[in-house]
Amino acid sequence: MTGDGRPYGFVSRKQVNQRIGDTLEQDLPVTQVVDELQLTYEPFVLIPDLARRRNCERDWRELLGDRVICLEDPTDTVEVAAGLVGLCEGAFSDLAALARHLKKQDLSRQRLGAVIRALTPFAATLGWDGIPPARVGGRAAAHERRQLGAPAPALILSRFRVASGRTSRSLAPHEPVFTWAQPDSGACFE
Repeated sequence: MTGDGRPYGFVSRKQVNQRIGDTLEQDLPVTQVVDELQLTYEPFVLIPDLARRRNCERDWRELLGDRVICLEDPTDTVEVAAGLVGLCEGAFSDLAALARHLKKQDLSRQRLGAVIRALTPFAATLGWDGIPPARVGGRAAAHERRQLGAPAPALILSRFRVASGRTSRSLAPHEPVFTWAQPDSGACFE
């Protein structure tokens, strides 16, 4: 989907009947509809530009999390949508492969950058953003753990969440959480 409006809280049973012909006993919470939608499809919301993201991004992120893609310009919609399909279907191994493909399509450098920036947060959830996973500890830390008989840390920092909306990824259930903030940036990393 693409748009700049907030999601409604409920799906109207009257509109379902008028548009689809199905009969519902009551209105359905949109969260229930989205949960069921995600069982079969890979839903995304594309917000057409950075100015309009302020109006609706937070509400859509509550429903779809990392599947909210904020474009810099609506003219990037086709390339971003195609990039999402290519990433989800495995046609591109990472963003660099997608960028090489788009460059061959004579996409301007400015538009190419905008498309890759829009896709980077989602690609990061797949581990395809080109950022290597962080290293934890080092030789001294590993030696100390062995001396103490402690297990190696299970921390994996390849997943993070940025509250600024530019990047948003969830931690796996077994991963510990660390929080830090960049001064004056509004970004908070867990």
